Amino acid sequence: MNLRTAVTLLPTPVASEAVRGSLTYPRGNPTLLGALALLPTPAARDWKSGASNLLGTNARPLNEFAVNALPGQAATPDERWVATNGTDYGPAIRRWETVLGRPAPDPTEPGTKGNRRLSPAFVEWMMGAEPGWVTGSELGLSRPDQLKILGNGVVIHQAIHAYATLLAALTAQPALGEEVAA
Repeated sequence: MNLRTAVTLLPTPVASEAVRGSLTYPRGNPTLLGALALLPTPAARDWKSGASNLLGTNARPLNEFAVNALPGQAATPDERWVATNGTDYGPAIRRWETVLGRPAPDPTEPGTKGNRRLSPAFVEWMMGAEPGWVTGSELGLSRPDQLKILGNGVVIHQAIHAYATLLAALTAQPALGEEVAA
C-alpha cells in the first residue's frame, strides 16, 4: 500500500477537533484524533519487518499494524476492549461472542471504593460457562471465591475438544488382545 492509499484510510480532520478533542463524532464514527489513538506508539524496533522477534511479547508494533491493515477497512474498535497499552481485543471478543452465541458482559464492575475491578461474570463468559454457573447468587459464593474457581477451571469448549480427540484416538486403536487385520 502506498502513502496516498494509506492516507485515504484516515478520517478528514475538522476544526472542531481542536476544541472538543473527542475520539468519535456524535454518530459514533471515529474522528482523526480517535483514529490516531488506535495506532501503536512508534518504537525503535519498528524499522524491522513484520517478523520482529518481539511480536507477541509487547503491544502490537507499528510495523505489524501497517502490514496487516487492509485498505478500505476502517478500524473502529469498541473502546471497552482496547487495553491501556493500545492492544485491541475487540476481534477476539467478537469471535468468542459468535462461538458462544451471546454478547460479552462488561469486563469490569464497580469496586468497593469506586474503582473498577475485574467482573467474575466476564471471566465466566471467557471460560465458556453458562451465565450463573459460578456467579449465580443462589450459590452464595464471594467474589474472590468465584474468581478462584474460575481461575482454576478449564475452558469448557477446550475440554470437550480434548475428550473428543482422545475418544477418537482410542476408538481408532484395536482393543487390547485383538489382532490387527493385515
